Parts: sequence; structure tokens; C-alpha cells
Amino acid sequence: MDSIKTVVNNILRCNFTSSNSINVPGLTSNQNEIDHFIEVNHFTSSFLDLLKAKHEHPYEISFGYLFDLATFVNEHRNLFKISKQLNQSKKYVPLNEYSTNSEILKYWNSVSNEGTTVGADVISLVNDMVERKGNYSFYTNKVGEYFLANLIEPMLKVNPQVTLPFPGLKSINHAIMENLVDTNVIRTKRSLKSADLTSLDDVLSKIADKKVASTVSVVAVPPDISQQTLNDLADLKTITQFIYLTGINYLNTHNPSVLNVDLSVPNSVFNFRKELANSEFLVITRGLTGILGLVESSGYDYSKTSKTAEFRLEFIKDLFKDFVFPESTLKQLTSVLNNTLDELKDIKIEFSDLHEKLNMCVLFHYFDDEMGLPGVKIPKTRLFYLQIQEDSWRASLVCGTLEKINFTMSYQDFKYSLYSEQMNNLRANIQEYMNKLSGSQLENIKKLSPIAITTDK
Repeated sequence: MDSIKTVVNNILRCNFTSSNSINVPGLTSNQNEIDHFIEVNHFTSSFLDLLKAKHEHPYEISFGYLFDLATFVNEHRNLFKISKQLNQSKKYVPLNEYSTNSEILKYWNSVSNEGTTVGADVISLVNDMVERKGNYSFYTNKVGEYFLANLIEPMLKVNPQVTLPFPGLKSINHAIMENLVDTNVIRTKRSLKSADLTSLDDVLSKIADKKVASTVSVVAVPPDISQQTLNDLADLKTITQFIYLTGINYLNTHNPSVLNVDLSVPNSVFNFRKELANSEFLVITRGLTGILGLVESSGYDYSKTSKTAEFRLEFIKDLFKDFVFPESTLKQLTSVLNNTLDELKDIKIEFSDLHEKLNMCVLFHYFDDEMGLPGVKIPKTRLFYLQIQEDSWRASLVCGTLEKINFTMSYQDFKYSLYSEQMNNLRANIQEYMNKLSGSQLENIKKLSPIAITTDK
């Protein structure tokens, strides 16, 4: 059993990266390490206990379940930079003793460099595990429920400094989402501080010259547009520009070489698009939590074989299957996809690694009816984070020369609501941040992060 536990433990660490961690200044020293607040062995043990209860062997279930769980094991809300001494002393503390351990309680209440407490981050992480929906979310949900009962509830009972209520397992998800708004606004304000920002004027001007666009962004507007809808539409455009600009800033800090885009070197453009998608994904899921409230997240595997002439439209229909769109709207969305594919086709991408995936973000903004308030439209956002297999992506570029296409990818689907009130409170901060970071390139940013507008009727 120990060997099986070691194998599962290693799989759950598969996507660990230290750069994804959050710094906790009050708990660092001269020697620091990256800590999983909920240790990997706690994830492993609870997962194996569930399998044992179901009389299943870990080698007999799909790896998709483990990879889905690993997403949360190594998520930024579970990774914190702390002193080596604290990390080593914490490793073997049983989960049910966290709430009685004075060092861990201090850790739980500590404020990170993002302006939130460690405890608030861990609560939101576990909540998202319980809410997770997808083909392989079953064990993620069950492990999340285990952590709610054996970690979150005991910590909140003995810890008066954490103000988030724990009304019970059945209603904790709604309660946490409501109370995390204030915490997430703190984080967003923190990320918008512009005092230490360095202008990206030179970097942005070089990218603008190459005319390499950003994440695919689309908004579906209702046929009868009110003044409030126009205001919300303007905010969605601002948010899209903010995501692009902050994504570039992240790359400039952590991976500046990828910004030296050379159109004569096809893989240079490919790497830029891929890394920009990754950084924009971080911006949306970490830097905008005070404005975009996560309603639901899920993960899926997608595989389809279709005639090449029908592939792109069928792909759009599958991706937007939750929406009742007319054929005309679906064709408009397909044209947006075509534009992106054609841009990549024109540069004749050559893959250096046969198994290299292309990561891609698709932002879809739309307006939903508010229950009980006829005519009131609430702005919402869907983030599709696609990881497309190399052979599928290459085939999609040249599908006009093929009879059929086999398309395989995995993707994560995040559903957000726009907090209009918080956007009002933070709009000036966002604009100041963008002005300082973009220098004289703000107009180019608008061109490189466009929103394609379509109708939802």
C-alpha cells in the first residue's frame, strides 16, 4: 500500500511549480520553502480512503480523476512561501490537529503579499473543489467535502480571527462565496497598486509593431440595449484590455525572452501566444477576483471526429452548448475562431516537439436575465482555458486539405458574474494602473485586445 501511496503522491505533484506560490512575508526567513498548506499526503490519504470505501483500486480508475485533483493540490491558494523550519515542522501534523496547533493557527491567520489571509485562500480553494463539475470531478468533490468537515469547520470553530461563517456543509458554499467578495476586493486592490510599476512602453511598442493579437474575446449583446448594458459593455472592454496588459507585464517579469517576437521565426509567435494565454489565465483567476466572482468551474476532455467543412462550426456549437444561440450567432462566433486560426496559419507554425500542446484562452462575455426583474440584464463572463493536442491543432489549421479531422483537447470552463458595484469602486484604480503601465501605448493595447461583438438573438 505504501508503494501505491507514493505513486499517487507523485502524480498529484505532477503540475507543481514554485512560481505559482503566494509569499507570506510574516512567516519567511533567510531559508524559505514552498509549502502546500493542505499537504499532498492529506490529499493522497483521503483519495485512497475513498477508493477503499468504494472497493476500487487506483490502477483501475482513469488518470483523469487524479489530474483533476492535482489541479487543486498545486493551485496558488494552496501554495505559500514560508520559512523552511515552519514547512518542515508542519509536514507530519495530522489534518485533524491543524486547529489545535499554534504555529498552524498563526499561519492560517497570516496575511499574504496579496492582501488576504492564508485561511481565506484555503477556504475558497476547498469551496471550489466541492463546486467542481466535470467528467473527472467526482473524487475532487469528495475530497473537498472531507476537507470541509475535517479542516475548515474545526478551524473556524476555534479561530475567532476568521470572520467567514460556517453554517454547515449544505449551505457553506453560498455563504463563503458571499463573504469572500470583500476578501477578493482587497486582493484586487493590492494587485492594482501602481507606485512600483515600470512602464512597458518600449515592450508594448515592439509587440504592437508585430500586430500579434491577444486572447480571443467575444461579447454577445441583447437586441435591446439599455444605457446600463452600454456601461457594462464599456467595463467588459476595459477588463479585456486590463487582462492583456497585465498578462504582458507578468511575462516581462517572469519570462521576458518570450516577448521578443520574431515574425520570421514561426515558433516565436507560437510560444508568445501560448505563454500569453497562460499568463492571462493567471490574471483572470488571481488578479480579478474582486470584480469577477466565480460562480462555477468545471473541467472536460473533448474529442470529436467530423468532416473538415463542418468542423469549426461544430466545435463552436459544442463549446457554447449551454447557450440557446441562433445559427447566425454561431456562425459569427465561428468567424472569430477562423480569424485566429488564419493568423496562425499565415505564419506557418512548425512544432519543435511533436507532443507540444497549444494553450488558448477564450473569453466570452454575455448578458443574462435577472430572475424576478424583467428587462434587467446581468453581465457575465465565461473563461474557456483550452489545451489542444498538437496534431489536432495542426490539423485545424490545414483542415481545408483534409477529408476529416480528429480533434482532441482538454479544457476548463469558468463561469463568472461581474460585480458592477465593485467595478465602480475600482474603475479609477484600474485606469491609473493601465495608464502607468502602458505609457503611450494605450491605444495600441485597445487594438491588440479587441472584443468581437455579436448578438444573442
